[in-house]
Amino acid sequence: MWVYEKNFIILNDLCPDLDVENECICACSEGGKDHLLHIKVIERCAYTTTLRLKQNLMLPGKYIQKLVMYIRLYHDAQVAEVINYQGFSCLFEKCGSLKKQGMVCNDKRQTNILLHDWLSIFISRNINKKAEYV
Repeated sequence: MWVYEKNFIILNDLCPDLDVENECICACSEGGKDHLLHIKVIERCAYTTTLRLKQNLMLPGKYIQKLVMYIRLYHDAQVAEVINYQGFSCLFEKCGSLKKQGMVCNDKRQTNILLHDWLSIFISRNINKKAEYV
């Protein structure tokens, strides 16, 4: 459960005004290059907010060209959970149906840990300590 709580905290640290803004851009620097993380509000409800996180990668060849995740923030519990990663949204299905699709049962946990690692890199190397809102 720690990863869901930490992701919620880091997202609020990166973009503290997402409760009133619809989009923000965070930047970090590595190896002399700036990397941008686009965070956009997709849906607001009374107790949840759904976000899209997108980062374009400058990789040669046939590597992944952009990372895209959809995250649901649960405000009452103060947790954030990945609900879609790279277009794959059946992270909530029961283990039996996931095995039929060739997935392992801990993919949901691994995806949330990936989000934590991804956000931690941005928070540790954040150029503009305040995100730019658009």
